[in-house]
Amino acid sequence: MKQKNKTVGVILASGSSRRLNLTKQLKQFYLVDNKMIYEYSLDLFLSSKLFNEIYLVVNQEYLEQIQAKHINQKEVNVIQGSTINRHASFINAINKIKDKYDDDTKLIIHDSARANINKECLIDCINELDKSEVVTLYYDISSTVISIDENNQFKNLLDRNKTKMIYTPQGTWLRNIKDLTNINEDYLDLTHFLLKLKGIKPHLIRANIDCFKITTLDDLKRFEALIKYKENE
Repeated sequence: MKQKNKTVGVILASGSSRRLNLTKQLKQFYLVDNKMIYEYSLDLFLSSKLFNEIYLVVNQEYLEQIQAKHINQKEVNVIQGSTINRHASFINAINKIKDKYDDDTKLIIHDSARANINKECLIDCINELDKSEVVTLYYDISSTVISIDENNQFKNLLDRNKTKMIYTPQGTWLRNIKDLTNINEDYLDLTHFLLKLKGIKPHLIRANIDCFKITTLDDLKRFEALIKYKENE
């Protein structure tokens, strides 16, 4: 019998990290203050006590190592990601979740490269799902934003009040996704996926923290500085 009315987390940690330019080290497994980057998200998910189970999706080459690391954490299920793309890794998790949980299961999906999150981000997403089919965090843009043409030339100025940055965590219900697991195309994130295939527009939640993505070395240095600052508070 499938478990009912549960909340399940999915943390994606199977990216290739090409833009970080670390020699052989994938960014999600890079150590910051003796802790792998993905662990900052996982530890928060665990300490929040908001989840019945957490699926951690990792690269094949790290699978056994990470499984062994979390073998005594019953809430953590470490599974292999896809070599195709990020979306396919997400689908790997959904295929396992739908066999175990019923349609009215809340799913919270998070990119481990966005390590600077807090419990309020998780609470907001979970609570807003009671009134919505899909939710996502967003953050206001303070810089000037432009669009360019195919020659990298200025095209026009965008209204930053009508342009937002989308962050994870994001959330939906298992019923919205369980029948879409045979879709092999790549999608930017959960909101793009469900908007394109089911026409479901996400409910937007303003993040109370900058959940920036660790993509470049500068991002990594910024995160390291944040961790050091928090330690000294």
